Amino acid sequence: MVRVIKFPRYPLPVNVTLIFPEVDPVPSMLIHWKYTISRAHTILSPKSRDRTHLMAMLNATPDSFSNGSTHNTIPTALEYVRESAQAAVDIIDIGGYFTRPGATFVSAQEEIDRVVPIIQTVREMPISVDTFRWEYAVPVILMHSRGDAGQNKSYSEYEYVQDQSVIEGVWVKLGMKVDEIVKGKGGIMIRRCNVIVDPGIGFSKTVEGTLELLRQGAAVTADVTVGQGLGIKRNPLVGFPQLVGVSRKS
Repeated sequence: MVRVIKFPRYPLPVNVTLIFPEVDPVPSMLIHWKYTISRAHTILSPKSRDRTHLMAMLNATPDSFSNGSTHNTIPTALEYVRESAQAAVDIIDIGGYFTRPGATFVSAQEEIDRVVPIIQTVREMPISVDTFRWEYAVPVILMHSRGDAGQNKSYSEYEYVQDQSVIEGVWVKLGMKVDEIVKGKGGIMIRRCNVIVDPGIGFSKTVEGTLELLRQGAAVTADVTVGQGLGIKRNPLVGFPQLVGVSRKS
């Protein structure tokens, strides 16, 4: 979108030579999005290229605390999309698995059964899928967290960076995750151009830490050095598109 994210070309060729037999083949990339949408002229106009694009959450689940069981049918989902378009929303994010601690387990197939019918119906604006299952093989959003999202809120090990300890933690740890997935052996073979980073607002962070991220959000992908001592290096997140998933967190 806005010539940043390239999209996988499907369906895959019938005869594909597998470099790594244990890893599913990676499709070639479309240089530009080939589907025409009603709002394309707005999203791609020169005036809008540098602005923040808004994403609305559509939960196709019966148990989400936000809007679960409200928009999980085709008619209600379509109405929600139309209302979002009228409110100048640019992207619809569809989720089929509520991941709050203690939530009911949902199999991959059930998640697909919840999400795909809505995707097949909703064609009025760009769509993203809120899932942690990489098997969907599409551009991915990698979010910063630290194990149990409700714990691990101390960033004292990064206090060598004054007034930016939380951002330093995001640079270092999320940067490691990005490098492992883009470069690492046994990763998911995802291309760098298909990665969007999310600083993880509210995940493993105090209110003060979250506010630090919001105040200095542009620094997350800035061209700066991170680390200390012999571990100093260029910010691994430099130049990546960034999604700030604030949702309805406290």
